[in-house]
Amino acid sequence: MIKDFEQLPLNLSQRHPLYDKIIPKNHPLRLINKHIDFSFVTPLLGANYSINYGRSAYSPEVMFKLLFLKILYNLSDERVIQEAQVNMAYKYFLNLEPNYPLMHPSSLTKFRKLRLNNEEILEKLLSEVVKQAIEVTTGEVSDVKYLETLVEKSKKKSIEVEEVLTDAAY
Repeated sequence: MIKDFEQLPLNLSQRHPLYDKIIPKNHPLRLINKHIDFSFVTPLLGANYSINYGRSAYSPEVMFKLLFLKILYNLSDERVIQEAQVNMAYKYFLNLEPNYPLMHPSSLTKFRKLRLNNEEILEKLLSEVVKQAIEVTTGEVSDVKYLETLVEKSKKKSIEVEEVLTDAAY
C-alpha cells in the first residue's frame, strides 16, 4: 500500500554530515546520484500499488535503486541488502540515514516480481536512466526513439550495454 508518494515513512537524507566525511567526492555512487534524478520511479510505478489496502510499502525509488546497485555490482538480492546495511556509499546513494534499517531481501524479490513484471514499465524506467546518463555525458537531450533503436540493435547483435551507451554518446 502506498498512501501518498510524498509521505512515505522514510527518513531520507544525503545531507547527513557523516557522508561528507567518509564518502569521497569522486565516488561513483556519489556521481551517479548527482547526475541521475531517480524521482521518476515512484510516479511510474504508482499504479502498481494499492492506496487503500495493505501495509505501507517501501519507497519504489529506494527499491529501484537497490536493483540498480545489484546489477551495477553483480550482487544477489541478499548480498545487496547486506552491503547496503553496512556500506555508507550505498546508504548515501539510497538517500537513507546511516542508521536506517533495510528490509528483508525477499522484499526486493517481491518488488521485482510484482512491480516490475510489466516489460513496458521496465523499459520506461531503464530508458529514463539511460536518457539522463547520455544527457550528462553529451550535454544533449536525447531522443527516446533513438535510445529504443540502440537497445533493439544491442539485443539483436548481443552487444554489451556499455557499447550501446558509447555509441549513443558519440
